[in-house]
Amino acid sequence: LPTLPVTRAPGQRSEVVGGDAPCAPERVDAQAAAAWTQFFYFDKTPLAEAAAVLSDHYGVTVEVDQTLAAQTVSAAGSFERAMPIENVIDLLARSQGARIETTDAGFRFVPGE
Repeated sequence: LPTLPVTRAPGQRSEVVGGDAPCAPERVDAQAAAAWTQFFYFDKTPLAEAAAVLSDHYGVTVEVDQTLAAQTVSAAGSFERAMPIENVIDLLARSQGARIETTDAGFRFVPGE
């Protein structure tokens, strides 16, 4: 079987099954791919999307003020899934220049003051 080169960009993957040729690179959901590691992984992830992941995992509402929703989480974007939600959202808020307000249903990211 000839060796076929595959060039991937960040955020992509390629798969080789058995003796088949590699598949074309495709975008990978980093959150799903990293789930087995017991970490949340956010790489250029909009804060609103990160909040939705946290809402699903912890079973509480995590809202984001509209002015912060498109800000992206990266660099310091790896957090243990076993951490209490208060620790995770506090670290995320600090990285975004935001703060957290407690709501009746959970938490809300708001602009820092």
